[in-house]
Amino acid sequence: MITSVAALIESHEGRRAVPYPDTRGRLTCGVGHCLDTNIIWPGVRARFAALGIDPRVGPWPDELIDAVRDDDISEAVDEAAMDIGAEAWNGLNAQRQAALTDMAFEMGEDGLKKFEHLIAAVQLGQWENAAAEALASAWAAEVPARAKTDAAMLRTGEWPNG
Repeated sequence: MITSVAALIESHEGRRAVPYPDTRGRLTCGVGHCLDTNIIWPGVRARFAALGIDPRVGPWPDELIDAVRDDDISEAVDEAAMDIGAEAWNGLNAQRQAALTDMAFEMGEDGLKKFEHLIAAVQLGQWENAAAEALASAWAAEVPARAKTDAAMLRTGEWPNG
């Protein structure tokens, strides 16, 4: 059962130790970390260097996959919180925060910000509307299973069952 934002994101992204081209042809590794557009933070980059591993070649050990994933999640949390607004964000339960973080993680910088109607619904606590906005998007057409999960979490405020 999924009970954390890390588990939610990993359930959607998967986990790969060797870099591969994603669906858009961008080099990706770990838990959805795009090597073509995202940075690896200096502290983690130093750990790769100490182990003699080129992040673009791999394989990545589990400890570094986790470190990069956690850095990426931290960035997605910050992005989602900023987009939603501190007052509304702080009033959300962990499950709704996780759904919004998952959306921010998948769409990248400024992706969630484009969901103005969803954000307004979240700020007003209108969960049916927030879920409907998520599902009525081009993003939902690209990642339908992920969108359904995140929308259900927004609607119910509960973790998914699988």
